Amino acid sequence: MKKTRIILVDDHQIVLKGMVSIVKETLGQKCSVDTAGTAAAVLENLRESTYDLCIFDIGLPDADGLELLRFIRSEYPAMKVIVHTVHEQAWYMRAFLDADVEGILFKSSDIYEISRALTAVLEGGRFYSHAARVLKNAMDCHPRPTEREMDVLRMLAAGATTEEISVTLGISPNTTETHRRHLLEKFNARNVADLILKAVSEGLPLKEI
Repeated sequence: MKKTRIILVDDHQIVLKGMVSIVKETLGQKCSVDTAGTAAAVLENLRESTYDLCIFDIGLPDADGLELLRFIRSEYPAMKVIVHTVHEQAWYMRAFLDADVEGILFKSSDIYEISRALTAVLEGGRFYSHAARVLKNAMDCHPRPTEREMDVLRMLAAGATTEEISVTLGISPNTTETHRRHLLEKFNARNVADLILKAVSEGLPLKEI
């Protein structure tokens, strides 16, 4: 029977050894496990072998982990990915969701959650740890800006005035102010500075103007 091939990515050897143990205890002889501690090692392994699952920590010493995650999802779409990270902020959660990973585990996850994630994802499902589900639910309850509100938000973040926004977007100053008011209400923000801070914490792409 063909073994399930898994690559574990983490720059801490102790974490890697622990994860190898959990994977083998969960899947037994049905899997083979490789490890990588750098982005270069990950890419080398992916060029030389085909994997069914990558358990991925974005905190690598030689590359931007989020950029590497996006690259992996683009270049190896058949490989499932479980993110295993210490970053429990909404900004990162948004990036993981946008990358459409099959699983999200935080380093606070216990052995039971990790085992459940392995089983669920390899069976074709998705798995978010309890802490990840709590964060995702909180984000889902937050009203999302409309496309036009995002245009206004990006320009506010760039320091544009109401008049500049109106001219650039081809809308009236009154409409611009309405969008601004709606944004403040949606984010429960006191002012534009508070609005931008909260939008950044939510992981919204404010630089794409």
